[in-house]
Amino acid sequence: MKALSGFILLVFLLNSGCKQPDYILIESFQDNNVPELELTISDTTKVLLVFCHADDEIGGYGHPEHRISAQLTEDLFNENKYNPNYSVNTILQFTLPDKLEKFLVSENPGYKLAKELTGNDGLPDPDYSLDITNYWEIKNNAAQCYQSKMNTMKLFFLTYDKKNRERHIKAFSKEYYTVISR
Repeated sequence: MKALSGFILLVFLLNSGCKQPDYILIESFQDNNVPELELTISDTTKVLLVFCHADDEIGGYGHPEHRISAQLTEDLFNENKYNPNYSVNTILQFTLPDKLEKFLVSENPGYKLAKELTGNDGLPDPDYSLDITNYWEIKNNAAQCYQSKMNTMKLFFLTYDKKNRERHIKAFSKEYYTVISR
């Protein structure tokens, strides 16, 4: 299934008339109407768990384990949100604006199956965006450590090649999140 999904994206990119990703086109898919998330991080900030690939409706690109892990996380949060000893106040679930969703995942067989099985018509709408321009190098280096998933990461542009570094970072300068709060 992974080889097939890679083939589908490659066909899409080649059919759009480019041998490499059209970074200018991809950059136009960013949604500047989504409010920017302002984070205040200090020495006392606690990050308990980060799911960079999970929403509870589709599971990112349609991976059932991503959707289930996001749903379990949300269920645990909701079960404990009135517990004064529970310190998590907010969950950010990764999502995409419509144009990026269509470009990145809409032709993926897992995504199509997840839509069919869940009855959802796509990823949740983003509540916030986060400019990650200054953190792309860290993100790319972390992704490089996950060699067993490198094909998937390249398929969804989660890593860049050094030749296109600046263009890639500019095109994918934002991440989008839906927010679940107490």
